[in-house]
Amino acid sequence: MTAVTQLINGIIHVTGEHDTGKTSFALESGAMPERICLFDDDVKGRATVNEFREEHKIGAYHDLAALNKGKTEVDYYFAVMELFDAIKPDQFDTIILDTWPRFAKCLHSYVITHKTEFKQHWSGKGSIKGAEEWVESQWLEARILGQLQEKASLVVVVSHLKDYYANNAKVARQIYNSAGWGSWPSCARQVGLL
Repeated sequence: MTAVTQLINGIIHVTGEHDTGKTSFALESGAMPERICLFDDDVKGRATVNEFREEHKIGAYHDLAALNKGKTEVDYYFAVMELFDAIKPDQFDTIILDTWPRFAKCLHSYVITHKTEFKQHWSGKGSIKGAEEWVESQWLEARILGQLQEKASLVVVVSHLKDYYANNAKVARQIYNSAGWGSWPSCARQVGLL
């Protein structure tokens, strides 16, 4: 195989409906297969990954669905962070997180159980304290993605879309399947595949 110049760099958020090519886009983002680290938590898209792996040797493959079995959210956080921490700078050109929301959702649980790592003083009012916890979860997510981007020139974060409801009625629009706060950290550029 000849070397390929990777033209896409940074943190890219790829989102779209099921079966629209999000995983294929990530795997074919320009990095040589042996320079890709794939964190796979998309059981439905496993056929695409398995087909790619039959044809190419991926640098590293981590089955997050299997890793998550029997774990609490906080235990899952520690298990995934251990894998992230093991990546050496420039070991890979691309890190793919397919799909991201399950891990992102455990960040809130981590913040709640490790409050002193984030702030010394939290609001005494429950609704404000709850909002502070969600904000810290968002910052933690951005910090983790930033750390991954320091290790590889491209980080591809994959998520599905989910139906959007207003006043308990489904509307025509779909939104990113977020970890509960409805927006995406500003550290990522979004690519929608519909």
